[in-house]
Amino acid sequence: AQINVASRNTSQAIYLKSFGEVGQITLTNANVTHEKTVHNLVYGCDTVINLIGTLNEGKHSSFQELHHNAIARIARHSWESGVSTLIHFSALGVKRGINSEYIRSKERGEHELRQIFHGATTIRPSAVFGAEDQFSNKFACISKWMPIICLPMGGKTQLQPVYVGDIAKAVAKIVSDSSLQGQIYELGGPRAITLRELVEIIQVVTGHKRVILPLPKWLSILMAGLTKLKPGAPLITRDQLLTLERNNIVSLENTRLKKFSDLGIEPTALEDIIPSYI
Repeated sequence: AQINVASRNTSQAIYLKSFGEVGQITLTNANVTHEKTVHNLVYGCDTVINLIGTLNEGKHSSFQELHHNAIARIARHSWESGVSTLIHFSALGVKRGINSEYIRSKERGEHELRQIFHGATTIRPSAVFGAEDQFSNKFACISKWMPIICLPMGGKTQLQPVYVGDIAKAVAKIVSDSSLQGQIYELGGPRAITLRELVEIIQVVTGHKRVILPLPKWLSILMAGLTKLKPGAPLITRDQLLTLERNNIVSLENTRLKKFSDLGIEPTALEDIIPSYI
């Protein structure tokens, strides 16, 4: 396969070229808010995989623009260009009655995708971990430098951390087998753990034992307001707190939603991977 990686900043993606043969993987600077740019990116492609998303809104990266408008644009140009396979990454928790604008924008994007590109595949992963994640590494960094770790919503929210390598295997299977396409896949790890359990696992791996302080909802909201005032991306936003009000685990009730088991993949446990990179 000839792979073109589109990115806002290709200088941060240069290392990807070493994963293929000489000339197999190319990099393209791209702004998905531009119609012509998106058309040029997808034209002539057999498969398009949309990995665009953000947890923090910025001046030019609103949830509406990236999670709704961009996927509508990508889906439309992919359909018109004759792309055979479109895989869209959404988020676990869509259509669960969460008031978060992040989740609502993901839901709108999924709806737009289904309206425009018939047969598209949607992947809803839980919290993704791996060598360069902004998930487990963030908690490891906090454990290293902070004497007290404050956990929003009491640290009771359940997650189902999923290894990025397993997600890559899933994508490869879906791309190579058309019978697996056109579905919604909820991908989570082998077991659900609370946010507190996650921090405890990371502390064991790093050897940095810190005091864990569960925060009630009202104090979590206050903390989110204070971290918003500091330079750079906040540790947590009020919108993210809304997502923590519900567990981030795969649905067992809806049998129409596919899982790793439908792809013949056994998900990898968090404890088996993070010692290799944290």
